[in-house]
Amino acid sequence: MVVSSFVRWRGFVSRGLRQTLLAMSAVLGLLALAPAHAAATFPGRNGLIAWSYMVNGNEGPTPPQYGLLKVAGFGGGDHSLRSCSTFGYCEEWADVSYSPNGRQLAWDIYTPGASRVILADADGPHAVTVVVGFDPSFSPSGRRLIYVRPYGHIYQIVTSNLHGKDVQKLLGVTTAADPQISPNGKQILFARGTTIWIMDANGRDAKPIIASGKAPDWAPRGTEIAYVGVKSARVYTARPDGADRHELPADGLCYPPSCGGGSNSNFAIFSPNGRYVAFDDIDGSGDPGVYTMPANGGAAKGIDSVWTDDAGGSALGMSWQSLH
Repeated sequence: MVVSSFVRWRGFVSRGLRQTLLAMSAVLGLLALAPAHAAATFPGRNGLIAWSYMVNGNEGPTPPQYGLLKVAGFGGGDHSLRSCSTFGYCEEWADVSYSPNGRQLAWDIYTPGASRVILADADGPHAVTVVVGFDPSFSPSGRRLIYVRPYGHIYQIVTSNLHGKDVQKLLGVTTAADPQISPNGKQILFARGTTIWIMDANGRDAKPIIASGKAPDWAPRGTEIAYVGVKSARVYTARPDGADRHELPADGLCYPPSCGGGSNSNFAIFSPNGRYVAFDDIDGSGDPGVYTMPANGGAAKGIDSVWTDDAGGSALGMSWQSLH
């Protein structure tokens, strides 16, 4: 996964030794995060869960395969949503995000020289917008995108309209990932290195709130956030100011010393009705899968596992569709 993420970031390395070193510094900061991403959750009824995936990621004669899947939030058959062959190139797919009304889907993909955000109808076969950048999510109105783009030796958190026009810079930092606008549109969560930050929607008053966390997600009412601990790889919730942090116990998954597996979550997202959290983890046998559990912790229900250790499979990003 680290090698795969490095491939994604290599397109951002600037020319010249000094610029290269600066860019590599930013890369290493982001590689401290697992290369998987959550996407903003919007209030509504629970719809499908979509996630990006990779199989055959281990070294070997079979090249990695990337795509998107969607499945009912509490289990069901897989439905192929996209494959990389749809667009003629098969590089890494990562973050994925449903629009507030669940009718559009944005995701990023590495193409030679850059990462690009692709916006399409959730069930349509063709892309309708392509924007240079990565880690996309939607504004609460659904009329704008927020994402990260390279800018010299730093990265900028920006917004634009759905056609990639009217770009407005919010913040420029050495590392930035997973910008997520609050349901009321007033604040933005984002990851910087191994720290979760929050700032006003205009990019001002940025401050750290979680010292060791990644992949933040807003609860649909905006009263809580979910995230994954960098060191523990467990799922947590907290208030938006970082206070009242709690680990969510995922009953039914077996961790050392009881089992040979171990917690390995990379993202956690709230359901649109706020009652559940979806997350990725590995079971007692070390096999990865996608699960749901109550928003305050409890029985973990496996909703799908389409990859195995033998195939080197991984989930790379996830979003839960809101229905109205």
